[in-house]
Amino acid sequence: MIDVKQAVQVASDFIKQLYGADQLQQLTLEEVELTDDDRFWLVTLGFSRPELASPLEAFATAKQRREYKILKIHADSGKVQAMKIREVCKRSQGGSSATY
Repeated sequence: MIDVKQAVQVASDFIKQLYGADQLQQLTLEEVELTDDDRFWLVTLGFSRPELASPLEAFATAKQRREYKILKIHADSGKVQAMKIREVCKRSQGGSSATY
């Protein structure tokens, strides 16, 4: 069984390979959880990527878009089984909450 540090490393490597390490900024670990049955690690990573709304913006300073992904990693094999978008909802008080 892989430990929490290995699960986080697998998730980080997967995201970098999928999106290209040069396209990601501020890659951070947000959450990590072992499922109740000890079969999967759920690793949430956050990162920023440039957001271009139109071709004209390619010449301007691009906005940054923050994204969050939950990666489901098999605890025995260390292989990524799934990746989902983690939605972050802003509350009226200025805080945030997550929905799965």
